[in-house]
Amino acid sequence: MAADKTKSHTHEREHAHREEADFKRLARRNKLFGLWAAKELGYDGEAADAYARDVIYSDLDEPGEDDMFRKVTADFERHGKKVSRDTLMQKLAESMHKAEAEK
Repeated sequence: MAADKTKSHTHEREHAHREEADFKRLARRNKLFGLWAAKELGYDGEAADAYARDVIYSDLDEPGEDDMFRKVTADFERHGKKVSRDTLMQKLAESMHKAEAEK
């Protein structure tokens, strides 16, 4: 019985660790994506970092990336720029690849 509890606690810790690692990886992906968008919008330095944070927070609104894509698309439009969903998806995939490589 004690072995079952230990095994269960170990499994719970491993699961929690994986969830935390996934959350951090997604946050890093979103930051890299936000920094790309910031550069495209002409931001640099602290302004780029602040914009990237806003992009990270925008992804917390609802499940999936649509909330983040809406924010970035609207910001591009406010700056007189166009960006396709395909481009956003490509840049997000590139950002994920970089985030995973940085483990």
